[in-house]
Amino acid sequence: MKRNLFIILAGLFLFFAGCKKDTGNQPSSADSYFPTTAGSSWRYFDIVQDGTKDTIIVKMTNQTAIFNGKTYTAATTMSRQSGAGTEYFYAANHLFALRALNAYAGTTVEFKMFNDTAAVGSSLISSPTDDGLVDGVPARTVNTIVAKNLTRTIGGKTYTNVIHTEVDFQYDYSGGYSTGFTYDFYLAKGIGVIESQFTILGSLYEEQFLIDDTIK
Repeated sequence: MKRNLFIILAGLFLFFAGCKKDTGNQPSSADSYFPTTAGSSWRYFDIVQDGTKDTIIVKMTNQTAIFNGKTYTAATTMSRQSGAGTEYFYAANHLFALRALNAYAGTTVEFKMFNDTAAVGSSLISSPTDDGLVDGVPARTVNTIVAKNLTRTIGGKTYTNVIHTEVDFQYDYSGGYSTGFTYDFYLAKGIGVIESQFTILGSLYEEQFLIDDTIK
């Protein structure tokens, strides 16, 4: 069940409703928790609890795609385990989201990282898929601001102004929604995602840590 959190598998091609340069209403890179400027890149160390290790490189392009009326910036990805791929970032009006194939869910999902101006403890319930279903089962995500203004040290480097957001992926098998797996994201101002964790049924499955970055 190996799955890099930020990789869309090669061969998955989503329809482009238009490609263009677009800065939208996103803040400058220095002010953003989710920079999408062309040429910005991040290198992550990825480790799965079965011992599998990988390095993932994400690089923003100057192309965009429109999904459900929202403009996303396309990024290229590369890793030893998954090869080359593409993923889509949304950053506008302080709202951040990542659109990617989730192997555990078996479909393309959108992870909303919520609003960096929202108060700690605030939550947003949203549909993770375009039709609200995963394998025919109703699904939703509960997106929560867990903490703000954190200081976090990764690989000897200390990051400040960090926000911790949590995305609970829930299913409704006729008995009400319950969490199947959870993503925790740590975003540093002016940098982007610096750390993430993927938990399945309460057990940590995969982690990623930022090695280095270039923000344009």
